[in-house]
Amino acid sequence: MKKLDGMTNEELLALDAQLCANPANLSPAGCFFRYTPATHKKLDAIAQQIAYNIRQKRIAAGIPINDEGYSGRQTNKRRR
Repeated sequence: MKKLDGMTNEELLALDAQLCANPANLSPAGCFFRYTPATHKKLDAIAQQIAYNIRQKRIAAGIPINDEGYSGRQTNKRRR
């Protein structure tokens, strides 16, 4: 598999579609997972690279990014 670092989102989506369309990448019937472990690993790497590309575009545009995770915690405490 090619190195994903220099690929655009369009190229990554095309590679994703190519992997999904190949019947050799499907798991055998009766298996819980849709794709073979190797294909699943490749699809995860593609998804992570797409997320990284989107993050870099946002940073370049000056849009702030929250690295602290979910900050809108809901509690069950009742106010008196």
